Amino acid sequence: MLSTLLATLRQPRMLLLLYGITLLLSLPVTLSLFGAINTETERSLAPLNLLNGFDYTVFSDFMNRHDGAIWPLLRAGWYSVLVYLITAIWTTGGVLNSFATGYRAVSFWQAGTYYFGRNARLFGVTLLFAIPLLVVAILIGSLLVIAVEDTLTERGIALIGFAVLAIFGLLLTLLLCVANYARVMLFRTDDAVAFRAFGIAGRFVLTNLRATFGPYLLIIAVGSALFGLYFLLEALLPTRNWFLILLLTLVQQAFIFGQIILKVWALRVAFEQVKR
Repeated sequence: MLSTLLATLRQPRMLLLLYGITLLLSLPVTLSLFGAINTETERSLAPLNLLNGFDYTVFSDFMNRHDGAIWPLLRAGWYSVLVYLITAIWTTGGVLNSFATGYRAVSFWQAGTYYFGRNARLFGVTLLFAIPLLVVAILIGSLLVIAVEDTLTERGIALIGFAVLAIFGLLLTLLLCVANYARVMLFRTDDAVAFRAFGIAGRFVLTNLRATFGPYLLIIAVGSALFGLYFLLEALLPTRNWFLILLLTLVQQAFIFGQIILKVWALRVAFEQVKR
Protein backbone atom coordinates (compact mmCIF):
# COMPACT_ATOMS: atom_id res chain seq x y z
CA MET A 1 0.00 0.00 0.00
CA LEU A 2 2.71 2.47 0.97
CA SER A 3 4.75 1.70 -2.14
CA THR A 4 1.77 2.35 -4.41
CA LEU A 5 1.07 5.64 -2.62
CA LEU A 6 4.69 6.73 -3.08
CA ALA A 7 4.55 5.69 -6.74
CA THR A 8 1.42 7.83 -7.12
CA LEU A 9 3.07 10.84 -5.48
CA ARG A 10 6.09 10.46 -7.79
CA GLN A 11 3.92 11.58 -10.71
CA PRO A 12 3.11 15.14 -9.58
CA ARG A 13 2.61 16.50 -13.10
CA MET A 14 -0.19 14.03 -13.75
CA LEU A 15 -1.80 14.80 -10.38
CA LEU A 16 -1.57 18.53 -11.03
CA LEU A 17 -3.09 18.04 -14.48
CA LEU A 18 -6.07 16.19 -13.00
CA TYR A 19 -6.45 18.87 -10.34
CA GLY A 20 -6.22 21.61 -12.98
CA ILE A 21 -8.96 19.95 -15.04
CA THR A 22 -11.19 19.72 -11.96
CA LEU A 23 -10.52 23.36 -11.12
CA LEU A 24 -11.18 24.60 -14.65
CA LEU A 25 -14.46 22.70 -14.88
CA SER A 26 -15.69 24.04 -11.56
CA LEU A 27 -14.56 27.67 -11.90
CA PRO A 28 -17.13 29.00 -14.42
CA VAL A 29 -20.19 27.98 -12.40
CA THR A 30 -18.52 28.78 -9.06
CA LEU A 31 -17.50 32.28 -10.12
CA SER A 32 -20.88 32.92 -11.73
CA LEU A 33 -22.65 31.80 -8.57
CA PHE A 34 -20.35 33.90 -6.41
CA GLY A 35 -20.96 36.93 -8.62
CA ALA A 36 -24.72 36.41 -8.56
CA ILE A 37 -24.76 36.14 -4.76
CA ASN A 38 -22.64 39.28 -4.48
CA THR A 39 -24.98 41.15 -6.81
CA GLU A 40 -28.13 39.95 -5.07
CA THR A 41 -26.78 40.85 -1.61
CA GLU A 42 -25.11 44.09 -2.77
CA ARG A 43 -21.69 42.65 -1.78
CA SER A 44 -22.72 42.22 1.84
CA LEU A 45 -21.12 39.57 4.05
CA ALA A 46 -24.34 39.16 6.03
CA PRO A 47 -25.48 35.97 4.20
CA LEU A 48 -22.07 34.39 4.79
CA ASN A 49 -22.20 35.30 8.47
CA LEU A 50 -25.59 33.59 8.70
CA LEU A 51 -23.94 30.33 7.63
CA ASN A 52 -22.29 30.12 11.07
CA GLY A 53 -24.63 27.79 12.93
CA PHE A 54 -26.37 27.06 9.63
CA ASP A 55 -29.89 25.67 9.51
CA TYR A 56 -32.20 25.02 6.58
CA THR A 57 -34.26 28.15 7.28
CA VAL A 58 -31.34 30.37 6.20
CA PHE A 59 -31.06 28.57 2.86
CA SER A 60 -34.84 28.50 2.34
CA ASP A 61 -35.29 32.22 3.05
CA PHE A 62 -32.37 33.16 0.81
CA MET A 63 -33.61 31.04 -2.10
CA ASN A 64 -37.18 32.36 -1.75
CA ARG A 65 -35.86 35.89 -2.18
CA HIS A 66 -33.21 35.28 -4.85
CA ASP A 67 -34.21 32.03 -6.58
CA GLY A 68 -34.59 33.74 -9.96
CA ALA A 69 -30.87 34.51 -10.07
CA ILE A 70 -29.52 31.42 -8.28
CA TRP A 71 -31.45 28.43 -9.62
CA PRO A 72 -30.34 28.82 -13.28
CA LEU A 73 -26.73 28.71 -12.08
CA LEU A 74 -27.39 25.64 -9.94
CA ARG A 75 -28.92 23.92 -12.96
CA ALA A 76 -25.85 24.85 -14.97
CA GLY A 77 -23.85 23.13 -12.25
CA TRP A 78 -25.43 19.83 -13.23
CA TYR A 79 -24.13 20.28 -16.76
CA SER A 80 -20.67 20.90 -15.29
CA VAL A 81 -20.99 17.64 -13.37
CA LEU A 82 -21.85 15.82 -16.60
CA VAL A 83 -18.84 17.35 -18.37
CA TYR A 84 -16.63 16.40 -15.41
CA LEU A 85 -17.91 12.81 -15.56
CA ILE A 86 -17.09 12.57 -19.27
CA THR A 87 -13.65 14.07 -18.64
CA ALA A 88 -13.01 11.63 -15.78
CA ILE A 89 -13.82 8.72 -18.11
CA TRP A 90 -11.55 10.24 -20.75
CA THR A 91 -8.56 10.67 -18.44
CA THR A 92 -8.73 7.11 -17.05
CA GLY A 93 -6.85 5.65 -20.01
CA GLY A 94 -4.18 8.34 -19.70
CA VAL A 95 -3.70 7.62 -16.00
CA LEU A 96 -3.31 3.89 -16.61
CA ASN A 97 -0.90 4.53 -19.47
CA SER A 98 1.14 6.78 -17.17
CA PHE A 99 1.39 3.91 -14.68
CA ALA A 100 2.77 1.65 -17.40
CA THR A 101 5.11 3.98 -19.30
CA GLY A 102 5.47 7.13 -17.21
CA TYR A 103 3.68 10.43 -17.65
CA ARG A 104 3.99 12.32 -20.93
CA ALA A 105 1.35 14.84 -21.89
CA VAL A 106 0.97 13.67 -25.50
CA SER A 107 0.73 9.95 -24.67
CA PHE A 108 -1.61 10.74 -21.76
CA TRP A 109 -4.23 12.28 -24.04
CA GLN A 110 -3.66 9.73 -26.80
CA ALA A 111 -4.28 6.85 -24.39
CA GLY A 112 -7.27 8.65 -22.91
CA THR A 113 -8.81 9.01 -26.35
CA TYR A 114 -7.97 5.42 -27.35
CA TYR A 115 -9.62 3.89 -24.26
CA PHE A 116 -12.46 6.40 -23.93
CA GLY A 117 -15.10 4.25 -25.65
CA ARG A 118 -14.23 1.18 -23.60
CA ASN A 119 -14.26 3.06 -20.30
CA ALA A 120 -17.54 4.75 -21.24
CA ARG A 121 -19.12 1.34 -21.91
CA LEU A 122 -17.68 0.10 -18.61
CA PHE A 123 -19.35 3.03 -16.86
CA GLY A 124 -22.62 1.94 -18.43
CA VAL A 125 -22.09 -1.65 -17.24
CA THR A 126 -21.41 -0.36 -13.72
CA LEU A 127 -24.67 1.62 -13.78
CA LEU A 128 -26.42 -1.51 -15.05
CA PHE A 129 -25.53 -3.20 -11.75
CA ALA A 130 -25.68 -0.15 -9.45
CA ILE A 131 -29.22 1.00 -10.33
CA PRO A 132 -30.91 -2.40 -9.67
CA LEU A 133 -28.90 -2.65 -6.45
CA LEU A 134 -30.29 0.71 -5.35
CA VAL A 135 -33.86 -0.29 -6.29
CA VAL A 136 -33.58 -3.60 -4.41
CA ALA A 137 -32.18 -1.83 -1.33
CA ILE A 138 -35.08 0.67 -1.35
CA LEU A 139 -37.66 -2.11 -1.78
CA ILE A 140 -36.17 -4.28 0.98
CA GLY A 141 -35.87 -1.32 3.33
CA SER A 142 -39.44 -0.22 2.64
CA LEU A 143 -40.86 -3.74 3.10
CA LEU A 144 -38.98 -4.22 6.37
CA VAL A 145 -40.21 -0.89 7.72
CA ILE A 146 -43.81 -1.69 6.72
CA ALA A 147 -43.56 -5.13 8.32
CA VAL A 148 -42.29 -3.89 11.71
CA GLU A 149 -43.71 -0.38 11.99
CA ASP A 150 -46.47 -1.55 14.37
CA THR A 151 -44.10 -3.44 16.69
CA LEU A 152 -40.94 -1.29 16.82
CA THR A 153 -40.28 2.22 18.04
CA GLU A 154 -38.95 4.99 15.80
CA ARG A 155 -35.43 4.15 17.01
CA GLY A 156 -35.84 0.52 15.98
CA ILE A 157 -37.13 1.50 12.56
CA ALA A 158 -34.21 3.93 12.17
CA LEU A 159 -31.78 1.12 13.05
CA ILE A 160 -33.32 -1.10 10.38
CA GLY A 161 -33.00 1.70 7.84
CA PHE A 162 -29.38 2.26 8.86
CA ALA A 163 -28.60 -1.47 8.55
CA VAL A 164 -30.09 -1.64 5.05
CA LEU A 165 -28.20 1.52 4.09
CA ALA A 166 -24.93 0.09 5.46
CA ILE A 167 -25.35 -3.18 3.53
CA PHE A 168 -26.20 -1.26 0.36
CA GLY A 169 -23.16 1.00 0.86
CA LEU A 170 -20.87 -2.00 1.33
CA LEU A 171 -22.20 -3.74 -1.79
CA LEU A 172 -21.95 -0.52 -3.80
CA THR A 173 -18.35 -0.07 -2.63
CA LEU A 174 -17.58 -3.63 -3.72
CA LEU A 175 -19.18 -2.89 -7.10
CA LEU A 176 -17.03 0.24 -7.53
CA CYS A 177 -13.96 -1.78 -6.55
CA VAL A 178 -14.77 -4.32 -9.26
CA ALA A 179 -15.23 -1.47 -11.75
CA ASN A 180 -11.79 -0.14 -10.81
CA TYR A 181 -10.20 -3.52 -11.55
CA ALA A 182 -12.22 -3.80 -14.76
CA ARG A 183 -10.63 -0.54 -15.97
CA VAL A 184 -7.23 -2.11 -15.43
CA MET A 185 -8.32 -5.33 -17.18
CA LEU A 186 -9.46 -3.36 -20.23
CA PHE A 187 -6.12 -1.60 -20.35
CA ARG A 188 -3.79 -4.54 -19.72
CA THR A 189 -5.57 -7.04 -21.99
CA ASP A 190 -6.54 -4.44 -24.62
CA ASP A 191 -10.04 -5.93 -24.49
CA ALA A 192 -12.86 -3.92 -26.04
CA VAL A 193 -15.73 -5.82 -24.38
CA ALA A 194 -16.56 -3.99 -21.16
CA PHE A 195 -19.03 -6.58 -19.85
CA ARG A 196 -16.47 -9.40 -20.17
CA ALA A 197 -13.79 -7.32 -18.44
CA PHE A 198 -16.25 -6.54 -15.64
CA GLY A 199 -16.96 -10.25 -15.17
CA ILE A 200 -13.25 -11.15 -15.11
CA ALA A 201 -12.58 -8.34 -12.65
CA GLY A 202 -15.46 -9.50 -10.45
CA ARG A 203 -14.05 -13.02 -10.23
CA PHE A 204 -10.56 -11.64 -9.57
CA VAL A 205 -11.77 -9.39 -6.75
CA LEU A 206 -13.90 -12.09 -5.09
CA THR A 207 -11.06 -14.63 -5.35
CA ASN A 208 -8.57 -12.18 -3.83
CA LEU A 209 -10.97 -10.29 -1.59
CA ARG A 210 -8.48 -9.40 1.14
CA ALA A 211 -5.81 -8.15 -1.28
CA THR A 212 -8.25 -6.21 -3.48
CA PHE A 213 -11.28 -5.06 -1.51
CA GLY A 214 -9.31 -4.55 1.71
CA PRO A 215 -7.03 -1.80 0.33
CA TYR A 216 -10.00 -0.22 -1.46
CA LEU A 217 -11.93 -0.02 1.83
CA LEU A 218 -8.87 1.47 3.51
CA ILE A 219 -8.62 4.20 0.87
CA ILE A 220 -12.37 4.89 1.25
CA ALA A 221 -11.83 5.18 5.01
CA VAL A 222 -8.98 7.67 4.49
CA GLY A 223 -11.22 9.70 2.17
CA SER A 224 -14.02 9.66 4.75
CA ALA A 225 -11.57 10.82 7.41
CA LEU A 226 -10.55 13.70 5.14
CA PHE A 227 -14.22 14.62 4.75
CA GLY A 228 -14.59 14.68 8.53
CA LEU A 229 -11.45 16.78 8.91
CA TYR A 230 -12.67 19.23 6.30
CA PHE A 231 -16.06 19.70 8.00
CA LEU A 232 -14.29 20.15 11.34
CA LEU A 233 -12.03 22.85 9.90
CA GLU A 234 -15.02 24.46 8.20
CA ALA A 235 -16.76 24.67 11.58
CA LEU A 236 -13.64 26.20 13.15
CA LEU A 237 -13.24 28.81 10.40
CA PRO A 238 -16.31 31.08 10.48
CA THR A 239 -16.87 33.10 7.29
CA ARG A 240 -16.72 36.50 9.00
CA ASN A 241 -14.28 38.27 6.68
CA TRP A 242 -12.53 37.83 3.36
CA PHE A 243 -9.33 36.49 4.94
CA LEU A 244 -11.19 33.60 6.58
CA ILE A 245 -13.10 32.97 3.36
CA LEU A 246 -9.81 32.77 1.45
CA LEU A 247 -8.32 30.46 4.08
CA LEU A 248 -11.36 28.18 3.92
CA THR A 249 -11.08 28.15 0.11
CA LEU A 250 -7.44 27.04 0.35
CA VAL A 251 -8.43 24.27 2.77
CA GLN A 252 -11.16 23.22 0.37
CA GLN A 253 -8.75 23.07 -2.58
CA ALA A 254 -6.25 21.05 -0.53
CA PHE A 255 -9.06 18.63 0.27
CA ILE A 256 -10.01 18.32 -3.42
CA PHE A 257 -6.37 17.65 -4.35
CA GLY A 258 -6.23 15.00 -1.62
CA GLN A 259 -9.32 13.30 -3.05
CA ILE A 260 -7.69 13.21 -6.49
CA ILE A 261 -4.61 11.56 -4.99
CA LEU A 262 -6.80 8.94 -3.30
CA LYS A 263 -8.66 8.22 -6.53
CA VAL A 264 -5.42 7.74 -8.47
CA TRP A 265 -3.97 5.72 -5.58
CA ALA A 266 -6.92 3.29 -5.67
CA LEU A 267 -6.42 2.80 -9.40
CA ARG A 268 -2.69 2.32 -8.86
CA VAL A 269 -3.31 -0.39 -6.25
CA ALA A 270 -5.58 -2.21 -8.72
CA PHE A 271 -2.97 -1.83 -11.47
CA GLU A 272 -0.24 -3.39 -9.30
CA GLN A 273 -2.47 -6.21 -8.08
CA VAL A 274 -3.43 -7.22 -11.62
CA LYS A 275 0.21 -6.99 -12.75
CA ARG A 276 1.17 -9.60 -10.14
